[in-house]
Amino acid sequence: MKQSRVVRQVTVECPGFATVKFDSPSGLCNCEFGTDGTVVECLPSDGGSYTIFPGDHGCGTACLCIETDGTAVYYPLRRGTSL
Repeated sequence: MKQSRVVRQVTVECPGFATVKFDSPSGLCNCEFGTDGTVVECLPSDGGSYTIFPGDHGCGTACLCIETDGTAVYYPLRRGTSL
């Protein structure tokens, strides 16, 4: 039997500004900048790590992860994707 649940999310949109989405249960904050789709994700529940996904330039598959200890790791392909 499948179980479902209601997840409360808040989206803040204003023309000319980044769109911000908050996921209350996980604490995930996602900001989308401009029309190219550059996205910055912040997950405070794990200490404040950040992931930056560049916009849809070319294949748009890379990401930069900034860990809680300040180290930055560049992934040429997003996790879980392949060419």
